[in-house]
Amino acid sequence: WVLYAFGMTQTALSRPADAVASWERVRQGVPDFEPVYMDLADTYAHLGNLTQALAVVREAEKRWPQSPDVQSAIGVIHVRRGALDEGIRALEKAAALNEKDPLAHLNVARAYALKYHQGRRYISSQRRWIAPEGDRQKALEAFKRCIGLGGPYARQAAEEMSLLEWSK
Repeated sequence: WVLYAFGMTQTALSRPADAVASWERVRQGVPDFEPVYMDLADTYAHLGNLTQALAVVREAEKRWPQSPDVQSAIGVIHVRRGALDEGIRALEKAAALNEKDPLAHLNVARAYALKYHQGRRYISSQRRWIAPEGDRQKALEAFKRCIGLGGPYARQAAEEMSLLEWSK
């Protein structure tokens, strides 16, 4: 536990590489301590090493396949890598595992909104935008679920949903 706390201190002191070293020792010594996997993944991602971050959460997934936190971490890393379909699958699984988590639904909505915006194209010969409307609708549904659950993310979801509605 001392090494885990030391890793937290190293992170607070803006020494993420040192925190990674401490937390890797914790993971080796106590492989059933789930929080260290999430902290490691976050720190690897912060350092720009998304491949290692994904490897850490995949290892966690082997131990805790039904953990919404693990599935969410996998989804977020995939989205950051630009692998939106894989990210959406993992984020939807996280939301299904914890249906009352507004953040899970917000993450699903944001991933679908990103996919929608990336898929928009202007067709000059037709003088109009085309876009993957299905992704937009799924984003809106997830935003509505987040808003319906209330809590600290409802306002963000409402603002982002409003922007998405205007982008049609």
